[in-house]
Amino acid sequence: MEATGTWSLAEYSSSSGGDSGVHEQDLEIQNIFLRSMSFIDEGTVYGFDRARSGATPVYYSPDRSSVLKLSRSASTERLSKMEQAKALCQEMNLTHITIPSACAYKEFLVEQCVPLAKDISSPAQIRLYLLNKEKFAEAARELARLFCYVRIGDLVDDDNKVKYDNIPLYIDPITGEGKVALIDLEEFRLESNTRSLSAFELFTGEEEEEEDSMFPAFLKGCFVSEPQKFSPKFPVDPVIFQLFPDHFNEIMEELEKIHSDIENYRDSFQSICDSTLSYFEQYHGISEFKPWES
Repeated sequence: MEATGTWSLAEYSSSSGGDSGVHEQDLEIQNIFLRSMSFIDEGTVYGFDRARSGATPVYYSPDRSSVLKLSRSASTERLSKMEQAKALCQEMNLTHITIPSACAYKEFLVEQCVPLAKDISSPAQIRLYLLNKEKFAEAARELARLFCYVRIGDLVDDDNKVKYDNIPLYIDPITGEGKVALIDLEEFRLESNTRSLSAFELFTGEEEEEEDSMFPAFLKGCFVSEPQKFSPKFPVDPVIFQLFPDHFNEIMEELEKIHSDIENYRDSFQSICDSTLSYFEQYHGISEFKPWES
């Protein structure tokens, strides 16, 4: 069985920060990918349950262990962006942000499933957040740090509401921690509009000796200088305040460490949080739900 532009167990062990040995988790992922490759070779993948939304056909393996995306020629590029984002999260020690393990095979991008709830609709995601706010504090902080250096497109819809199918929240079934998954990185880019001088200097090399210790040096040379299709008016993507509207202070604390002028946007960001919480209450009426009612 040959794979095109693909993954191997040895490569996975290395890229995931493991040693030369094969770990149990590595073997599990290997088996998931090998089964998924068989589904593709046999053509049975086309009879699997399919996601209802999105331009790319997305199929779920029968045991829900993998997602098979018919990305065709874009599979390798998508995989590269996922690997870049995953490496960045590992380098920054962002343990509450999940990027699925993946491989490219033939015309498919195969991803290990994240342990999401069966229902990731907006009402369900909002309810999950409101009933578990204390569990998402660290995820909010980490996403704030990540968003200082990257931009990810297609996180909100035409009505400027969060597209939770691209950035869902979930509770880790093992640790019980609140986490956020980045499962559509087609429009992942390193931030060319950052207002963080340290990051900008690192990218441009103007003051190379003063590298930002929070930003991985191995990403030098990956700076994207061409104009981005989403020209933001804020130094960070405000979607983070829509995801975590009750964690305004935690998010601002992290942004203040990177952006010297973030205080100029405090009122605007606070307004986003206030309007988001109002939206949660007005359209979903779940802000007063108790855990035992779920």
